[in-house]
Amino acid sequence: MCVHNKQVLLPDDIIETILPKLPVKSLLRFKAVSKSWKSMISDPAFVRKKHLHQSSQQDNHLFLWKSKQWSSGFSVVKFEDGKFQILHDLRECPYGWDTVVSFSAGVLLLTEYSDSTYVLWNPSTRAKTMIWFPYRFNSHPKSYGVCYDSVSEDFKIVVISSMSMRDYAVYSCKNKIWTKKKKGFPGTGRLGNESGLYVNGSIYWVYREGDARKIVYFDSGDDNFKILDKPKGVGENRPIFLACLKGCLSVYCNGENETVVRIWIREKNNCWVELVTIENVDTVIELFDVEFVAENKVVIRSNTTRLMIYNISEKRFEDYDDKAVFGYAMVPYLETLFFPIENTRPKRKRKCLS
Repeated sequence: MCVHNKQVLLPDDIIETILPKLPVKSLLRFKAVSKSWKSMISDPAFVRKKHLHQSSQQDNHLFLWKSKQWSSGFSVVKFEDGKFQILHDLRECPYGWDTVVSFSAGVLLLTEYSDSTYVLWNPSTRAKTMIWFPYRFNSHPKSYGVCYDSVSEDFKIVVISSMSMRDYAVYSCKNKIWTKKKKGFPGTGRLGNESGLYVNGSIYWVYREGDARKIVYFDSGDDNFKILDKPKGVGENRPIFLACLKGCLSVYCNGENETVVRIWIREKNNCWVELVTIENVDTVIELFDVEFVAENKVVIRSNTTRLMIYNISEKRFEDYDDKAVFGYAMVPYLETLFFPIENTRPKRKRKCLS
């Protein structure tokens, strides 16, 4: 019996289960399979609730690397078996906007050299759109942050005056408007770094007021700044730094002396748990950037020119001399179809024939 021309159709529920697990490149190609597949893959509900959620759950240890400070473009690399491997280069980076300001949900906020123009960019789909900050934030230093609120399904951009956290504005990509805020975080301190750290729907900064350091975060639910309690044992005046490790907010600081670094992670039950104490550190903590944890190893960047790998089990640094993959900047890479601003084209009006 000949069955070569027989078409096998899969039930829609099976297709909807398989598609969110596929990479972006395959999904973009599968749009050409049929009108129903194109409609399903393009559906905002599929993009935001299924594919974005599925992609966020996978920790593939993919990163965007930038080889030099003034170079254009990025490389996609993967950390596996204790080494970095170049997968492919991204040549489609928006020309001139190759400095990463902030990132969330697979979308990057980039700026140019003069720090006056900004663009949102999804490196997986190459979608991009220009963003203009309110005028009063263009004339003096500022801090940034981007976040995705899964409850309201809104992607937000936060810009804060570095002179005073009482003056900030929030851009809603859903409504395409800036909301000016005049009642920000109380106090006279400043943020410790320009770019906020996005973790699980909020943006975090280190806030310094005098010698005191605090963790403040932007709550995307009500667009307000709030204080987060630090781990026990971290003094009020001790310099602290933030990272995202194992999908959780992390804090690290020096221990009893400058050769010791302690790292905590904030678990899903909102409790701080000490992850590891690293000893025999040979660089000051201001140049000690904890990047990520993989395979029971902590990957650290020192002074932007050196990679160090600390083995948690063996409590020692491993030699790492692989210069085949190295970058000036390293950003987590999340493959997703998601883009916060839908560029819809107006429908053409049909001419009435008389």
